[in-house]
Amino acid sequence: MQTSTLNRLLLNRSLAAVWHPCTQMKHHETLPLVPLARGKGVWLYDFDGRRYLDAISSWWVNLFGHGNPRINAALADQLDRLEHVILAGFTHEPKPQKSGFVSLANSYHGETLGALSVTDVALFKDTYAPLLMRSTQVPSPDWRLAETGESPAAYAARCAAALEHHLAEHHGRTAALIVEPLVQGATGMAMYHPEYLRLAREICDRYAVHLIADEIMTGFGRTGSFFAHQQAGITPDLLCLSKGITGGYL
Repeated sequence: MQTSTLNRLLLNRSLAAVWHPCTQMKHHETLPLVPLARGKGVWLYDFDGRRYLDAISSWWVNLFGHGNPRINAALADQLDRLEHVILAGFTHEPKPQKSGFVSLANSYHGETLGALSVTDVALFKDTYAPLLMRSTQVPSPDWRLAETGESPAAYAARCAAALEHHLAEHHGRTAALIVEPLVQGATGMAMYHPEYLRLAREICDRYAVHLIADEIMTGFGRTGSFFAHQQAGITPDLLCLSKGITGGYL
């Protein structure tokens, strides 16, 4: 079978049988899919041998290039030993009264129901609002929102004061604060001063509230340090990594 024919067959089969996530399927009538045969480094190849630059790292997933020989060898070695990891028996004492979550205004944390509940981007959230649990948003330390003449650090401190005001009243029912460290991606790459993370860590400790760092976008060196929260000299209680930690293999 000629490769161009295989390309067309795979394209038609995908459109007929696969519901592509985060996609308006009708768009593919004029913006066709690209069936891929293989990848190497930063390049992807279709069945006709055409080469495409993977400029978004397969949607922020692939950090070290496609077909990385070191990663492939490590995975093959692990598969010969044990094919899964299980954390059975690891748990914690429940706190049923602490069911509330706090996130930053304009935050994005994903599109499953729990993650969408702490997201504050209307484009993703509004359609599913009746299905979501309630959460609270506090002011974002996004530099662009500072007053004229107000430094990024001063604005970060002002936003942290608003966080403390909320937790002082509601910490008894608040389980965690979740933040995108240093950069809020989906709202337009909104950047903020590390001082906010340092103060948020102190405030969460003061009121016995967990701090969750969502580093799905910022982790693994994307902001300079290995993790973005390290630039504030803090350690979160929970660290979300997803995409980058799997490298696209899972």
